[in-house]
Amino acid sequence: MKRLSLSVFLIFFLQNFAHGQSADSSPRWHFGVMGGLHLITYSPNDSYKAIKSPMAGLDIGYDFQNSPRGWSLRLQPNFTAIRNTSKSGTYGTGYYMEFKWRTQYADLPMLVRYTITDGKIRPFAEIGASWNVWRHSSVGGSGLDCRDGGCYPFEIKRTDANFEGNRFNALAGAGVQIDMGKVTIQITVRVLDNLKKRESILDPGTGSEYKLPKARTVQVTAGVAF
Repeated sequence: MKRLSLSVFLIFFLQNFAHGQSADSSPRWHFGVMGGLHLITYSPNDSYKAIKSPMAGLDIGYDFQNSPRGWSLRLQPNFTAIRNTSKSGTYGTGYYMEFKWRTQYADLPMLVRYTITDGKIRPFAEIGASWNVWRHSSVGGSGLDCRDGGCYPFEIKRTDANFEGNRFNALAGAGVQIDMGKVTIQITVRVLDNLKKRESILDPGTGSEYKLPKARTVQVTAGVAF
């Protein structure tokens, strides 16, 4: 009789213990997909228009505790494709230039996130850095330049497959997680700032020195994580 009572007690205890573990704990690893839009601006922004470009990537997260609230580490490899057209002068006059730029690159951001609450709607803030692991760009241009009594057609086509520029960006952002049960929807707004200092170049034609613009990116993304 004592053995039967002990067995019933153990079964009851283990069932409630297992139920409590599944109800109170949450998985530490999270995997998902994300997509959004880049808004690339330049500083100084004289004659440079903001460029919009789509991006898509993966979202890999690890929580440092058995709860959505608190600190987590995020790794979000993503791919961006940019197409941009710039024009100078007026078509049909003595001076007109048109350039078409195409750039594709892959970034590997790593960041630390702090989730403020553990309810169904969870705001968060994050900070980190992004490493540009691959880039390919090309530019094609054509136009006409009339000066000194003559007109000179202009045409250029260049591909830069070996990107040697600065590869690191600092990033900071904020957003919200919406718990939908088996999946979580994430909406994030970030600012990426290039860590490299602005460089100056000397124009051999005019002898003037120009400072190259520095890129800054505003990133708006939405994703689904499991």
